[in-house]
Amino acid sequence: MRKLFLLILISGSLACAEQKNETTQVQVGFDHENLELVDPWARPSSTGSNTAAYMFIENGLTNADTLINAYSDIADDVQIHESYATDDGIMGMRRIQNVIIESGDYAQLKPGGMHIMFLSLKQNIAIGDTVAFEIEFSGAGRVQVKAPVRTPS
Repeated sequence: MRKLFLLILISGSLACAEQKNETTQVQVGFDHENLELVDPWARPSSTGSNTAAYMFIENGLTNADTLINAYSDIADDVQIHESYATDDGIMGMRRIQNVIIESGDYAQLKPGGMHIMFLSLKQNIAIGDTVAFEIEFSGAGRVQVKAPVRTPS
């Protein structure tokens, strides 16, 4: 009987562990184990063009977490980017591998800074639409985001 009880307990623990890794549905004001996304939004653009999404990510976890990737079906490729200025003062964008967010700190993905870049859109996205994508953290895993499309305010 004791072995049966232990088997049931272990099976239940494994099922809970599997459920914890599932993707979390996210909209404005999402909170996932104290990792909070605030005000996600995306710029409008047309098929074949590029666009970007932005948000504020606050880490209320006890450990650092790292934004490591982004995914979406609306573009040929999705990357984490940052804007930068060259020595000549010319603005550019480049891919970055990750964004480390220390415990109790935040990252702001914003125009002219870090952002999620959608390369070669497969469809038009207009003001009022919603863009669905996933961002992946090294600790929290994949998180689904639904970002309204708007112009910068």
